[in-house]
Amino acid sequence: MKKVTARRLIAVACLGAFAIIGTACLPTGVTLPPVSPGAGAACPVGTWNLTGETIGSALQTVLGSATVTGSGSGVTLEITSTNTWTLTTDQGLQISGSNFAVNATVSATATGTNTTNTGAGTITFTLGNASGTVAASGNVGGQAFSGSWPLGQSGGIENLYALTGTANYTCNAGALTLSLPAVQMNFAQ
Repeated sequence: MKKVTARRLIAVACLGAFAIIGTACLPTGVTLPPVSPGAGAACPVGTWNLTGETIGSALQTVLGSATVTGSGSGVTLEITSTNTWTLTTDQGLQISGSNFAVNATVSATATGTNTTNTGAGTITFTLGNASGTVAASGNVGGQAFSGSWPLGQSGGIENLYALTGTANYTCNAGALTLSLPAVQMNFAQ
């Protein structure tokens, strides 16, 4: 009986962790320095590396409020003059709450098209494709777990990398800042 109970607790912990990962990582904003701005290209066109991001804190999950923090840069965004974009990532995330702590690594590629309105300072992203994996391990309610899922089954994490919707952007001294509803991303070349 104890083995069955222990297995059920582990299964619940794994499902709870998946639910945390699936709902906790909604984007808010990012700033990137350019890697290579391309001949005669004006911001936001170029290849940009993530330098920092702010992901909305106190996000609600099935297990309560969660704080999400990205670790390392690991994200590159290319915006072309032909209105396409590609985002590649190999980034770690820490997701924590009052009774859980999860470390995740996201290895993914997303592509799509975009429309830039320079007068309004906005970029509207349309997702074409997103693929990759999310590997996670941690502790939920005192139970350890680990697992890996395709990006498409990761819920909210996919929203962090599969750009969609309209973002405000600013260009300043070789840096690009994208502000989406739940994440601010800072990039540099």
